[in-house]
Amino acid sequence: MIEKFDITLNINGRDYPIRVEARKTLVDAIRDDCGQTGTHIGCEHGICGTCTVIVDEEAVRSCLMFAVQAQGKKIRTVEGLANGDELLDVLASNLCRCTGYQNIIKAVQAARDEMRGAR
Repeated sequence: MIEKFDITLNINGRDYPIRVEARKTLVDAIRDDCGQTGTHIGCEHGICGTCTVIVDEEAVRSCLMFAVQAQGKKIRTVEGLANGDELLDVLASNLCRCTGYQNIIKAVQAARDEMRGAR
């Protein structure tokens, strides 16, 4: 029997009490258990940056961190970008080989602006 742990992830200011195995990655917990699907899984090796989230004001690759390690920390995902102006810092850790960065920045800014207007 695999042991599971009760933890609470604080994502974008909201608490998500979940039950996870010790080996479950933060990205999987964010997506599967908390329903925050803006954080994507790319290479699963911490290289591409698509799973980058902010944990206690530091950008981390959530595919390389276990969910249990995030207990008691503040997590900010792409959904939380509408609540601040750290856009370029967050996107700087994302590696893009196909489209360049300008269209990515424009798309995230448009999503941020739309989310701000919806409140």
